[in-house]
Amino acid sequence: MVPKSSVEEEVEVPRAEEFVEVLAGAVVVGFSDDGLFILEFLKPLTRLVADKEGRIKGFKGEMQSCARIYISYVTAKKLLRTLEEQIRKYEDRFKELGV
Repeated sequence: MVPKSSVEEEVEVPRAEEFVEVLAGAVVVGFSDDGLFILEFLKPLTRLVADKEGRIKGFKGEMQSCARIYISYVTAKKLLRTLEEQIRKYEDRFKELGV
C-alpha cells in the first residue's frame, strides 16, 4: 500500500496574452432573455479640475465600463456560493462591514 501524500498537487494557471487586470469600483448585475447573467464592472474615471490661476477646485468624473462578463446560471450559482464563503472568511478575519 502506497502512503498518501498530505501535500496536494498544484497546477499553475497561465494568463492569456489579452489578460487585463483592473480594480473595479462597482458592478452592475442583470440577466438576458437567453438565460445568461451579465456582470458589468465599472471603474471611476476622474479628472482634476482647476481654475485659470491653477488653484485646485476639486474632482469631476463618472463611472466607465471596464469589463462585461456573460455567465451561465450554473456559473452564477457557483460564483454566489464562492463569494458567500470568501466574504464569511473575510469577516471572520477582519470584521463585518455595515453595508
